Amino acid sequence: YTQVNRSTSPNTLTFTSSAGNTAALMLNKLIDSGTTGRYHVNFTVDPILLDQASTDWVSFMLDASNAKDGYVALTEFGFTIGSNGSIQVFQNGHNKTVVGTVTAAISYDVSLDINSCSLVATINGTKVTAVLDEAVPSSAYSYLGILHNKASKFSTIDDFVITTPYSAAPKNVVNYGYYWVDRSYGTHFNEIADFTNFNFVEYIDNTTPNTKTNVVQVRWQFWADQTGDLRADWEFQWNNILPNLRANINKVKAIYIYDEPFWAAPIPVADFNMVLNRIKADLPGIPVVSVMAYTTVNNTDEYDNPLSTPETNIAKISPDIDLVGADKYVSSANFSQITTMFDNLKAKRPTGNLFVVPNTCYLGTTSDADVAKINWMFYKMTLGDPRITTILNFGAWTHAPTSSTKTLAAYLPITYNAQKLIGKAVTKY
Repeated sequence: YTQVNRSTSPNTLTFTSSAGNTAALMLNKLIDSGTTGRYHVNFTVDPILLDQASTDWVSFMLDASNAKDGYVALTEFGFTIGSNGSIQVFQNGHNKTVVGTVTAAISYDVSLDINSCSLVATINGTKVTAVLDEAVPSSAYSYLGILHNKASKFSTIDDFVITTPYSAAPKNVVNYGYYWVDRSYGTHFNEIADFTNFNFVEYIDNTTPNTKTNVVQVRWQFWADQTGDLRADWEFQWNNILPNLRANINKVKAIYIYDEPFWAAPIPVADFNMVLNRIKADLPGIPVVSVMAYTTVNNTDEYDNPLSTPETNIAKISPDIDLVGADKYVSSANFSQITTMFDNLKAKRPTGNLFVVPNTCYLGTTSDADVAKINWMFYKMTLGDPRITTILNFGAWTHAPTSSTKTLAAYLPITYNAQKLIGKAVTKY
């Protein structure tokens, strides 16, 4: 039997079987290993809950056929890890010699690097290897399975990611993170530190983690209100924070110049470019970021009615800006509005890197499952567009219900787990 989200093992994949039997599951997606014939697989596994002595195992398998029953010795490549840390490797039923041992543990963090001649496995930080002297399929279906020698035992698998990072295709999506990670809506670094590298913060100080992941807002130093007018003392305000930014430059990933210019405030594009150029001159090498409202991108008002005078500012933004995004929050059923918006943005900005802003809240949708689904749709879109380099999620804490604990895991647990997988795929694999 297989089950997702079993009450005693929430948010995981669970296997069980009767005594002496197996269970298996196949991912019905043919995966290409790329030009160098290589697979990279990561997952967290507990082969037998509450046990560290049994040889009962969980397996990962690859096979060119989708007609196998998922037993490890009947596939072209198979790997097993026992509850006691024991490792086995198979090719077409032939047991391969494994070099290295793994200490028994409650659970195992498994990373498999599989190529045409070897397996290098890193398990809880310990490396074990095996020579693969039979062919590894260049395109394969992946299987997961278990063997239990006693009834009513359970195995769990979580955070399963299979990639082919060594293919010829370049990796275009390199940044992943969230808006408002720090200050007005609390401090949330601990929730997302393991899978992000691009997080919006209001300012930097000595409490900010010493990692180059922070996207620092500087809007208020230049524009104090919604009039669109530069503040009279902007140069004083900028020079006032500049020494702190320079002193903490190791913490700064990018500078966020303004949120939805030309719509949130009627900022003259000449002023926007002047500020942009000043920031880049004073902080050389630090990217500058801004997101555009969908109304500005689409030449409509907020009700999607066409504007009588088309907006031209986006096209006139200096080419020196490093990242331009667009935001609109819809349900998965209306995702075509996102693709249309980005087609319009690319028409106005035919060159340069772009970023997307997925929902992490109930804007445009009403269920956690649909918010998670639209995050996967955004991710798929980014993988198909080489100009999109960044995913910056919005709403996680700004739109959490005030009655909630305001942690993302409590507010949107399904979405949070999806975003962890996407974030790790972007930042780690």
